[in-house]
Amino acid sequence: MAPPRNSQAAAQDSTGGYKRREFNDLHPKDQQIKQTKKLCIEKNWGTPIDRCLPESIRPRIELKKGAKARVSDPDVDPEVWWNWSVELLKAIEELSSMTEGDLSYACQLLTVEVEERQLNPKSSQRKVSELLLGDVQKVVDEQRKRLAIGYHNDVMESAGESMRRQSYNQGDYYPDEGSRFVEGPPRKRARQAIDERHYDSSGTPSSNNDANYAVTRRSGYHEKGRTHMPRPGPPPKRGGAPTGSSVSAPGRTVAPASSSSATEPPAAPQDLSRQLRVTELNARSLDLRVQSMRMELEAAEEELAQLKAKASELRGQMDRAE
Repeated sequence: MAPPRNSQAAAQDSTGGYKRREFNDLHPKDQQIKQTKKLCIEKNWGTPIDRCLPESIRPRIELKKGAKARVSDPDVDPEVWWNWSVELLKAIEELSSMTEGDLSYACQLLTVEVEERQLNPKSSQRKVSELLLGDVQKVVDEQRKRLAIGYHNDVMESAGESMRRQSYNQGDYYPDEGSRFVEGPPRKRARQAIDERHYDSSGTPSSNNDANYAVTRRSGYHEKGRTHMPRPGPPPKRGGAPTGSSVSAPGRTVAPASSSSATEPPAAPQDLSRQLRVTELNARSLDLRVQSMRMELEAAEEELAQLKAKASELRGQMDRAE
C-alpha cells in the first residue's frame, strides 16, 4: 500500500542538510514501478520490504548526491525503500523470485558478496558499507548459472531414466539387480558373477537351469569384455525358416514393438513435466526458426521483384536507344 500523500516521513539526518524525498514527490512512472517491485519482493519473501535486507548492508541516506555510506563513517540512518533506485529494486525483485520463500539464504548471499567486495583490494568500492547494485547483479548472475545447470542436469537425468526404462522394457537388464552393484573392476565382477552363479549347491552347472541361463550368458559376455548383448538379427522372411542370426541369443525373446509399448509403465508426473518443458522449448525454437526463414523468404522475394523491375526498365531503355 502506498504511503499517504501528506505523510510526515520527511526527516533530516544528524548532519543536517538532507531532506528525505516523499513517495509522492517521485515521478508517477517511478511510483508505479517501485510500488510493483515492492509488492513482488514482499510476496516472494513473505516479509515487509523494510526487513528484507540485513541491517548491516541496508542502503543508507546519502550525505550528498552520490555519496554512499562508507565503512569508517558513523552510523547513518537507513534510506526508505522508495528512495532506492529502480534498478536496485528490479535486481532485488529478480533475486527474490529465484529464492522464493528462503529469505535467510538470499540475505546470506548478499552479505557474503558485500564482504568479498570490501576485502578486494582492487575494488574501487571496497570502502562502501552498504549494498550496491553491482553486488545484487553478481548474486543474480550466479543464481542464473546455478539454475541453468540444475535444469540441464534435470533434463539429462530425465532422459537417462527414459533410456533405462526403454532398455528395461526391451529386456536389456539384469535379472538380479544386486549383480549391478558388486564391488571391484569389471573383469573382477565378471569372475565373481561366474563363480557365484555357474554352479549351484548340487554342483550342477547353473547354465542347465532355464531360470539362470540368461545370467550365465550375461556373465560370459562381460568376461569377454562386452558390455551389451548382441543385437538380434533381421526378422525371418515371410514363408521361410528363421535365419541363424535371429535365434543367436537364446534366453532372450525379442517382443514386437506393439507389445513393448503396451507394457511400458506410465511415466512419473515429474518426468512428464520435464519432458513437456523440453518439448515446449524445442517447439518454440523451431517456431522462431520458421518465422526467421519466412522473413528471409519475403525479403528475397521483394528483392527479386525489384531486380526484375530494374531489368525490365533497362531493357526498355535499350530498346528506345536502338
